[in-house]
Amino acid sequence: MSDSRFTLTGLGLPDGEDPLGIWELDAPETSYPAAAAFSDTSPEEEASEVLVWRVALPASRHQAATELRNRLAQAKVRQANLETASRRLGNLSTGIAFSSAASLSQSSRPESALMAEVMAFRGSAVAFDAGGGATLSPVQLYEQCQDLLTRFRRLVQYYARVETSVGGRLVALAVVDWSGDYDVTWQQGVSEADMALHLDTVRLALATRQAWLRLVSVVASGALSLSIKASVPGGQFLLIPAVYRYVRDVLKELEQVQVGTVSS
Repeated sequence: MSDSRFTLTGLGLPDGEDPLGIWELDAPETSYPAAAAFSDTSPEEEASEVLVWRVALPASRHQAATELRNRLAQAKVRQANLETASRRLGNLSTGIAFSSAASLSQSSRPESALMAEVMAFRGSAVAFDAGGGATLSPVQLYEQCQDLLTRFRRLVQYYARVETSVGGRLVALAVVDWSGDYDVTWQQGVSEADMALHLDTVRLALATRQAWLRLVSVVASGALSLSIKASVPGGQFLLIPAVYRYVRDVLKELEQVQVGTVSS
């Protein structure tokens, strides 16, 4: 079992899950008192204005380096899987206007769930929430869309702190400007090995953000395409939660297939 933890605070997403499966989102039970030595930001300011990426690594530098490399590799795989999800979404949109109950039953689960929601939009003034099976009013759905977009907007509006601890000792903090620049504050006496670990942590945060921004692009373009093909008024906005769930589910499906392939 891994002794590492990869957590992110300040960006809540539906179901409290990272759709890439890399980070544990919003872990309020975790406290990091040593971080206060690196920052003048109050807890209230941190919660409202700063994304905080924290990586806690084991004391074994070899194990720590291996786990970071694995996460970086995982981020690259997820980016490739996003392109697969985008293609599947595009192929689905070309036939959405002619979907039938029979074709829905023959589709894979993500396609079936998404098409059911789109068809519900076309047939009535309400839409089904695939996450809980409840029926949402247009006002509720609008609020859900607005909330999701507000959460994603944090990726470009706020700077981030990236913290790395090794063996329970905080070794470095980077303050990241999303233009790609960052300033690093090192703990006194930090080793070159721990410096390398922290820089890999920063790379992982940047790679994850890039993948999430691509996910946002896939979701937005997919919702627009489906709204046109299915003739759903306002669908380019109202379909965003459904398309987000679709992309998330495709990523999970592809991950399961890849894990099964490696295991066999």
